[in-house]
Amino acid sequence: MAIDLEKCTGCQTCSVVCKMENTNLPGEDWNLVNFFVEGEYPSMRLAWYPRPCMHCEKPSCLAVCPVSATYKRTDGLVLIDWNKCIGCRYCIMACPYGARYFPDEKAKVKPDLKDTYEGRRNKLWDPPYQMLEIEQDARRGVGVPPKGVVTKCTFCAHRLDKISHTPDRNPVEDREFTPACVVGCPSSARHFGDIDDPDSKIRKKMVERPGFRLKDYLGNRPQVYYLTNVGGVPDDRKKIGTIRQRKD
Repeated sequence: MAIDLEKCTGCQTCSVVCKMENTNLPGEDWNLVNFFVEGEYPSMRLAWYPRPCMHCEKPSCLAVCPVSATYKRTDGLVLIDWNKCIGCRYCIMACPYGARYFPDEKAKVKPDLKDTYEGRRNKLWDPPYQMLEIEQDARRGVGVPPKGVVTKCTFCAHRLDKISHTPDRNPVEDREFTPACVVGCPSSARHFGDIDDPDSKIRKKMVERPGFRLKDYLGNRPQVYYLTNVGGVPDDRKKIGTIRQRKD
């Protein structure tokens, strides 16, 4: 995924559509938009950057999971198998991006929707507006979670996996097979696809614009790239240059 910080307006539509698509609880912010202040008074400005799961090439969350509930697919997605997760929360502590959640905790705001829509069949909660049962899959961490497990952004794995039923896995219209945050962005600031494919839209965007990965110095090799020509993220950013300059 690539996020163009010059186009992102901080409207948080990505946060809203993510919650609608994945039936998240309040505080379970898979697509959080971080706001911060740049500069010093009186030359200050409000800035922001979206933070989904980075689906790292070398995810530290995977390394610390004692039951192999966190796993990495061949297509690069990092997912959680809720059937294996024991809720130890080691992965939450290991993630440098704060992209994992334990929704079984006591709600920080009232009313607690887990009480309003009490769970059934081991579900943490049972809202009437949840994702279709046929699309929910505990093995991919998709849908309403059971009690006592960790959750996170899946890049809408349930949408991506539908592409396997299309001719040559290359649909003409890709909205149905794209993460909801990308489809819902009103300023078209998000791009998604195969960065190793020289003909993909995302690859072409990344060649045109300079970019960086958040906290790249940690060695996780996150697969979310931020495209920008100016400021827009905290000072711990690390420039990686364009695709042509990348060595990894």
